[in-house]
Amino acid sequence: MASFSTYLTHDLRERPAEPDQASIFVPAVADFPRDYALVALTFPLCSTNRITTEWLKNRSDTAPENCYCGICVLDPFLKWNEFVPLLRASGFKGICNFPPLPDFEEEEQRALVASYYTFENELDRIREFASIEFDILVVCSNEEKLTKARNQLGSVTVKYCLLDDITVLERS
Repeated sequence: MASFSTYLTHDLRERPAEPDQASIFVPAVADFPRDYALVALTFPLCSTNRITTEWLKNRSDTAPENCYCGICVLDPFLKWNEFVPLLRASGFKGICNFPPLPDFEEEEQRALVASYYTFENELDRIREFASIEFDILVVCSNEEKLTKARNQLGSVTVKYCLLDDITVLERS
């Protein structure tokens, strides 16, 4: 996989250090210690989409270039008809499946499939965003999912990164 430098941020004023570096905007990252933020956000410890929605409603910052808004795309409580205009008003041109659906053991996986929570459904939802002209960054938890994502989203223009390749910036 080509090297793609990505970092998590809770501050839209932070700018990438390198021209091709991308950021994933997740305001909830501020709620966790830096060393644990990436792992903590992949568990349902808070509603990252609710925090992001509130942030977008109450701020006037504009997303910089190459910044993707992290969205838990399978969130059944997110009101998409309200959320998408907030993204556009904040200048977001891209979205990212962050936090991504975690990896589960076989028993939990079967239960999640029955509730529509699958990686394939997450990718289908991402494809919908591409169809309404958002740039897409797909976060994959492992190489197997990366291959699945590339196969399923073959014709869609997408950037990919592995969860382990995402950095959480030092807080200023």
